[in-house]
Parts: sequence; C-alpha cells; structure tokens
Amino acid sequence: MNDIVWYCDGCDAELNRQTGFTTATGTWTCAKCGYENDVTDDNILSEAEAEVMADLQTECPKCGGHMCIGEGYSGTVYVCEDCGCEAWYNDYGLLIYEE
Repeated sequence: MNDIVWYCDGCDAELNRQTGFTTATGTWTCAKCGYENDVTDDNILSEAEAEVMADLQTECPKCGGHMCIGEGYSGTVYVCEDCGCEAWYNDYGLLIYEE
C-alpha cells in the first residue's frame, strides 16, 4: 500500500503528506480537520473508480498542486495544499483565483 495516495474523507487533504502517516492501524485521523479516515484495503479504488475520481480532482490554477475543499466567507472555496492559493468556481464553471 506504499504507492497508494490517501485523501481525507472530511476535507480532501492528502494524508500521505501528514507527519507520521501510517495505514498500520487501519485508521488515520487527519491532522488538518480531525476526521477519522478508514485507510484499509476496503477503501482502495479499482482502476475504473480511480479514473472517475481523477476527473473530479481539482488542480490548482496557479501552481498545478492539489486543491482541498474548504469553507470561505462566501461559501465553498478550494485551497491549494502546495501554494495556499484560494480559488472558487465562477458562473462559467472555471476555477479562478485572485493574485
């Protein structure tokens, strides 16, 4: 399971990047939001499921990093785990950010 990338079910943060992350106990509490995630074989997606989920992953419009869903003052925002950029979808469905 070393090549599996795990994401938090609570906030979509990449769990593998969190200090001390392990799947040995079968659960991992997200350091970002505190959600207890099931990190067992039962939650590994098939190749077909992974392709569908990849289409749903949001890429940072600024640096290409991984965006996590969060709550901002005006509703749902996406925050990049890599550069901290905050973005949202406009009326045309485009993920945008302001510099």
